[in-house]
Amino acid sequence: MQGKKYINKEILLMVFNQISLRFDQIISFIQKTKTPIPLILDLLKLQKDTYIAETYEEHRVMIRPRTGERFAFYENLIRMDYLKNGVMLEAGDTVVDIGANIGCFTILAASIVGPSGRVIAIEPEPLTYGQLCDNIKLNKLSNVTTLNIAVGERNEQIEFHVSPNSLYSSIYTEVGDHRVEGETIKVNSQTLESLLNQLKIDRVRLLKMDCEGAEYGICASMTPSIASRIDQISMELHKVSEHKPDELISRINELGFQIKRQYPLFAWR
Repeated sequence: MQGKKYINKEILLMVFNQISLRFDQIISFIQKTKTPIPLILDLLKLQKDTYIAETYEEHRVMIRPRTGERFAFYENLIRMDYLKNGVMLEAGDTVVDIGANIGCFTILAASIVGPSGRVIAIEPEPLTYGQLCDNIKLNKLSNVTTLNIAVGERNEQIEFHVSPNSLYSSIYTEVGDHRVEGETIKVNSQTLESLLNQLKIDRVRLLKMDCEGAEYGICASMTPSIASRIDQISMELHKVSEHKPDELISRINELGFQIKRQYPLFAWR
């Protein structure tokens, strides 16, 4: 009986958190965007057509309804999650965005680093990559380089599982509580070392990663030499069956970073 009460309490807490998050999104869309109506309709699963969402800072993003892209807009351009916990970014900096999705963080970072800075936006899923490129053009950004590849442990071709919710597409079939149910495609993958050397990047001010589990392979193959070229890491840490979060945190420590274990995880040197 006591176990049943505990489960009910957990369910109630989960429901409360979901309601709170939805309410916060609605308020944020009203207060912080020029386009609250399609965003709210999308949240309520009532929006049918692709639309453009825009902040008062004039960041514009083309969004497909019912794909999770609305939440990417919310967490990156309204909450600015990946600039929290002490992240420092300014004009002239170089940012590498692994798991750029449709470009929400890319757009934000590009506006901060300005024409003298550079953003490398990496997205392996072809349809989402196309939308990333469209959003870069929509915002008239000339300081962004886009790459339709994955970043991982080795230079190789890998299987990539495409989710109907573009936020969950992954090299893994299960990430956290989500099972990736959709098409499996082949994509080219490079190590971070190969990528930085190919692009002749000597210093990365911020490495942002939201790559649904690929962060384990990326950090496993990261050499001390490459790590020394990275000032800060802001990343979402995902649970996958093959790895544990603590092993990734230990690896980042080994590479010489200090870590703040909040969401998103922030590491710096």
